[in-house]
Amino acid sequence: MNFFYKINLFLNLIRYSIKEKFSEDKGKHFLFLKDYFKEKKDGFYIDVGCFHPIRLSNTKFLYDKGWRGINIDISKKSIDLFKITRKKDINLNIGIGNKNKVSEAYFKKDLFHANTLVYDHAEKFLGEYTKKKINIHTLNSVISNNAKNKKIDFLDIDCEGKDLEVLEGLDLNKNEIDLISIEMHGYDEKTKRDGELIFDVMKKNRYKKLYGDFPDTLIFKKIK
Repeated sequence: MNFFYKINLFLNLIRYSIKEKFSEDKGKHFLFLKDYFKEKKDGFYIDVGCFHPIRLSNTKFLYDKGWRGINIDISKKSIDLFKITRKKDINLNIGIGNKNKVSEAYFKKDLFHANTLVYDHAEKFLGEYTKKKINIHTLNSVISNNAKNKKIDFLDIDCEGKDLEVLEGLDLNKNEIDLISIEMHGYDEKTKRDGELIFDVMKKNRYKKLYGDFPDTLIFKKIK
């Protein structure tokens, strides 16, 4: 990591730390999560499509409480920011899908919330973009390699059109997860179809919806 790149990372963190301190723009789903976990001082999370350790993060408040977890993003710059601020976490610069493979990733810029593994999503939301190859892993393999036999309290999924495939690569019977948040946007037919299939997957695995309406952030809880 060269000197000027590292300075750029630190300036980014300072800028968003200041913005976060004075910002009152918290999404309703974030307030729901903060209330849901208010009494839980430690736990374990997996943040898929983590993007930024401060800006728009659903797991920063958990890390600050003493939780630990795994942060995953296709952007190397995103993960470099996490390596600075979440030193006690596992931070992975990979993609997540329904099988282990190598695939194209689409980037508007190095650090952008809508970078994606989905070509149609890139065409619709990114405008001009660059492509690069990235390793894709299933959540089953990530958990097996990094959190085997560990209870997962919270799974946060925000994968810009890849959300259903993330779930397809996860055995929810084998891996115990208390709460799952899935952020979905858009009103196109693919998003609608994926949303219906996600509800089917969650129902089949004995999860009930606690929060949200499609298409937006949906939060599901495991029925004991």
